[in-house]
Amino acid sequence: MVALLTISIILQFLAAVIALRLIRQTGVWPAWVLIACSVSLMAVRRSLVLSSVLYDGVTTPVMWTGEIVGLFITVLMISGLSSIRPMFRAMQRSERELTAERNFVTTVLDTSAALVVVLDRESRIVRFNGAAERVTGYKAADVYGKYLWDHLLIDSEVERVRRGVAKLFSGRTQGVAANHWRTKSGELRLIEWTNTVLRGEDERIEYIIGTGIDVTERQQARQALTASEDRYRTLMESASDAIVVADAESGTILDINRKAERLLGKSATDLVGRNQTVLHAEPDRERYRYLFKAISRGEITQDVDSTIQRSDGSVVSVAISAGVSVLDGRKVVLGIFHDMTERQRIENELRESERRFRHMSYHDELTGLRNRSFFDKEMAIIDRDMETIKPVSVIAIDVDGLKTVNDSYGHRSGDEVLVSTAKILTSAFSGSDIVSRVGGDEFAVILPGVDWLTAVEKGEEIKRAVAEYNRGRPNLTISLSLGVASSFPDRRESIYEIFQRADDKMYSYKLTQATSTKSRLVDILMSALAERDRNTSSHIERLVVMCSMMAERMNLDDQKKRNLILLARMHDLGKVGVPDEILFKPGKLTSEELPKMREHVIIGYNIALRSKELRHIADLVLHHHEFWNGEGYPKALAGESIPQECRILAVVDAYDAMTSDRPYHRAVGKDEAFTELRLKSGTQFDPAMVDIFVALMQSVPMLPYHQPPTSAKVLDLHKPDKRVTRPAKIV
Repeated sequence: MVALLTISIILQFLAAVIALRLIRQTGVWPAWVLIACSVSLMAVRRSLVLSSVLYDGVTTPVMWTGEIVGLFITVLMISGLSSIRPMFRAMQRSERELTAERNFVTTVLDTSAALVVVLDRESRIVRFNGAAERVTGYKAADVYGKYLWDHLLIDSEVERVRRGVAKLFSGRTQGVAANHWRTKSGELRLIEWTNTVLRGEDERIEYIIGTGIDVTERQQARQALTASEDRYRTLMESASDAIVVADAESGTILDINRKAERLLGKSATDLVGRNQTVLHAEPDRERYRYLFKAISRGEITQDVDSTIQRSDGSVVSVAISAGVSVLDGRKVVLGIFHDMTERQRIENELRESERRFRHMSYHDELTGLRNRSFFDKEMAIIDRDMETIKPVSVIAIDVDGLKTVNDSYGHRSGDEVLVSTAKILTSAFSGSDIVSRVGGDEFAVILPGVDWLTAVEKGEEIKRAVAEYNRGRPNLTISLSLGVASSFPDRRESIYEIFQRADDKMYSYKLTQATSTKSRLVDILMSALAERDRNTSSHIERLVVMCSMMAERMNLDDQKKRNLILLARMHDLGKVGVPDEILFKPGKLTSEELPKMREHVIIGYNIALRSKELRHIADLVLHHHEFWNGEGYPKALAGESIPQECRILAVVDAYDAMTSDRPYHRAVGKDEAFTELRLKSGTQFDPAMVDIFVALMQSVPMLPYHQPPTSAKVLDLHKPDKRVTRPAKIV
């Protein structure tokens, strides 16, 4: 009996132990089965005790002790089960919550627009979210356990990133960094990172967490904002960020892109024309009103945090990169709105690079006019908006003989000439005109919205003002050379091309001034040809006289007249490169010699093209042997495609060649020369030019001839008819 009681107590104890383990591992229901078994054992043992007492009348301490111990174990199991059950439920709930939290974090990371990369202490990648996969083209499995520099970094940035990672693990620095990642397809993307560290229980840094934003398009957008209007519109609509353009003075919204429409929930029609403060949530409006003014004054260049109010009433946090620019001649504030909603779930803030502005002085110290730096800046602004500003004119001005004044009277007198010139120019132009001193003795005026005729009248006004000034100062007069050029209404060209044309015309004007030192170049070049041909000087002087008369008869404008006279002097400049045996050959040129003679137009063109003083007539030199019917040389131009100056000179030169002695013929009379001109009218010569010239020469029997100042002779350009042999042909 005692043995049976002992065995039942041991079995009941084992059931209690197993029940407690089942509660921890599997649940409470298996434990209840064991408890039931334990109670059954206690009931059996109780029956044994009772039977022993009833039938044998025997009770022992062991019996009562076993009874008490069994009862205690049963109570303990039931009470333990009751207290452990809530604990078990709490553990199960904690495990479910932990699993849900882990799944939530994984979902957030993988659906976030920001790149998230986690490095362990070995600098190996242990986390690579969905955004990182989408940007790089690599799957997380491709990069897990590898280093950033194994696949993603470009060679030139590897060492810098290694040092940065080492510093982060040492705890010496944290913050924002940017580097280029090479995608699986080989494309480079610029990623801006905000780095944080994760420490273990011992405060040791275990992981680096990098949160990145792909700013490739943003960087490209900023670099392209100064491009043309077409590129501006393309950029606005293709930019990945919202862009808002507002007037810098009034704050009126001028333009927004489609990304901004989507971000704000409003169309451009709803916003354009309203003040920029309507973009912001009510608490931020007054603050941003003052911030906008500071931005427009250039006082704030870093990013500004704000909140914007969407059409549905929701509020979006944004970082605004704003700066001052010029659009269509108007000062504007360009704001790039970065939606920070997604990024703020990963990181706290993103700071953009500050813009730096250099303060420049835009005035010439001596004259008080705008200087070359300002002039170049305005040229760039006007050139960008050329098509909307046209017409645009430029006047190039040069002070003649300034070096002579400085050498003869001293630099103080030279400065006085410059200051007086500046005053004359200032008085001639309005405040919207850009008057600048662009060199030592050079001035320039940009006239936005002014056509060529008005600009020419301005040039004449300057000449009259100079003449008025000189009347009161005979000892220190001012002489200016001017060149005027304007934009063409039907042709696109830059402001720089217009300025170059004005500068060329100014030099052409200077060449025709007897007092100009620049005109000496013409004399030197023609003297070189005169050394070879004693008839050159008289031939040129006759051409100059007759071309001047034609210019007056045809009422040519001042610029064409100057070009024609200069062409008359320089058209045969290229003959300095023709061999003497060809140039002075008395007979007809052979088929081998003729091409060499015709090369003189190419030689003359190249010489003129390399001279700043003659560059503007280089094309005239090249084409002065073109025929009206297109059979001339070197380009076989025909009709009115031949420059007018060349068509005039062709008739005048042919007439002078026929009425003058040449190595290959004797002079003919003027009537026979007229007959030859009419014969070639419509083939070699422009018929209109022939008619005008013949009528002119028939009305002038004797022409004045330029002789040196010591001579007062008059030259008869029409040789006696008795010297006629045959009509001359022009080569």
